[in-house]
Amino acid sequence: MKDYNFGAKYSIIGRILNRTTVEYYVLQDRSNNSTLKMKKGVVEQLALSKQIYNCNAQVYKDIVNMKGINCKLSQLPRYSLEGEHKDYAPVYDEIAGKNGITLVGKVQHGRYVTDYVVICEDQPDKLMKIPREIIIKLAKDGRVTNAKVQMNGPHTLLRGTKENLARLRNYV
Repeated sequence: MKDYNFGAKYSIIGRILNRTTVEYYVLQDRSNNSTLKMKKGVVEQLALSKQIYNCNAQVYKDIVNMKGINCKLSQLPRYSLEGEHKDYAPVYDEIAGKNGITLVGKVQHGRYVTDYVVICEDQPDKLMKIPREIIIKLAKDGRVTNAKVQMNGPHTLLRGTKENLARLRNYV
């Protein structure tokens, strides 16, 4: 178990994204429990100086690497720019059940995959067609058992973990 930064003024409680890039972090002031948003660069400097209770940072080749203490920064709740909590979990639970989903097929329009056919681990007899964008969000959250998300520059790619997704059965 890693030690928290006990003298720190702030705790990271969320993040604000621009597509897939973190632009701001949502912090909680530990002295008065107020919340505030700060630019990523400012938060990196605070983490380097151990001013964040649940985060450490180090510099490697001119890049600041931040790491949560007993939490994953990539799994912190998402907030809007206005500071409103965006909770995607209920929608994902409706689609993926409690255990997740497995990709079994795809729907293509030309060369582009528009939807995936999936089975829920909770209901293995039921096939569902889900848009590609939602599958990518589910895969980012670790809810897809046989796929993961990979970035290639500005493009988001879905990769199979057990087999090539191009070999999935085509559905109409």
